[in-house]
Amino acid sequence: MNGVFKTEFERLLADLTKNLRYWNPSTGDKIVPQIIETMPIPPESSSDVDGEYPIICWVIYDVDVGLKPHPMSVLIDFGVKIDESVGSPGSQQARGSAQIKEIVNSLAGMCKHRVVGGYRLQLPFKFKNGDQSPGFEGAQPFPYCHGRLYLSFLPL
Repeated sequence: MNGVFKTEFERLLADLTKNLRYWNPSTGDKIVPQIIETMPIPPESSSDVDGEYPIICWVIYDVDVGLKPHPMSVLIDFGVKIDESVGSPGSQQARGSAQIKEIVNSLAGMCKHRVVGGYRLQLPFKFKNGDQSPGFEGAQPFPYCHGRLYLSFLPL
């Protein structure tokens, strides 16, 4: 990966999500999701990072070393925490699901901006909802709600 890709990719993520606002457990305010280059947060450890919600984590997780420039795969993990003091449990879960869908729809804007830092996003890309642990696929660890995108980039 080069620094140009990192800068342009984070700028693209910020632009695609700049109008989104979700509850932050630390402040009680609605804020834009934070964008952080780091390993994704496993849903089972979400409570360790409450103050970081809403969050979009991204990381390059697969690179063909030895080729220059090289193809690479990027994982985007994103999540919100639902304010359990507002609404009934059913409405809270519906709100969490709606917020994850809203983030996915915003990030899908990458389909219109496929060239990033000398790489082209390959289509289609995959979205998975909720926990991806075996036996728990798709389940949301309420009050946390998560989604994941799997992206592939090829050099231009």
